Amino acid sequence: MENSSSPPFRTARLQFDAMVDADAAGIHAIRGLEEVMKWSHKKVPDADLATTSKWVEEYLRPEQRVPGNVGYVIREIESGSVSESSVAVKGGDGDGKGRIIASIGLRYGLVEALGGKRWELGYVFHPDFWGKGYATEAVRGLMGAWPGIYERINWVDGDVQQERSAEVVAITDKGNEPSMRVLRKCGFEAVEEFADEDGTACVAFVYRC
Repeated sequence: MENSSSPPFRTARLQFDAMVDADAAGIHAIRGLEEVMKWSHKKVPDADLATTSKWVEEYLRPEQRVPGNVGYVIREIESGSVSESSVAVKGGDGDGKGRIIASIGLRYGLVEALGGKRWELGYVFHPDFWGKGYATEAVRGLMGAWPGIYERINWVDGDVQQERSAEVVAITDKGNEPSMRVLRKCGFEAVEEFADEDGTACVAFVYRC
């Protein structure tokens, strides 16, 4: 299923393509890792490929009462690849498109820590690609593309009372200092500290367009 709200784009080193069902295996190679998922809302890795496939399916097909989620998979661009029409990517997942090194996206819904509905940012990178500045590049790239993406959002017809905020929030574990540094570098501001349902100390960040 192609996500029309997620047009492809690129940054200096990263290619962003709309997430599709066929990306499940590449995403599972990331979401199946404990060191990645311990910082997520879920806090535990996906048990198997079927679990990740279900997550992808539900992410791409949210409840009809909300606008569709914005979702991307990220691949490295080969050095020297400069043409927009012929971007070469590194590695491979068996689909000829290159290895998926991360997923990133925005989903719209109630953010209890702040009250009201917001677009919430989420991303995961494979540990092989930590420490390269890719997370900062990815978040900065997505936020730069966000105004244009937002214009393509298909809001639910007939719901004239629905709040249509373009504000983006990110919720992170207070112990995840690397993630908080990324958010600050990309223009997010820490606005609230709270404990989640498991008692974990969290920080809410806001990016105002």
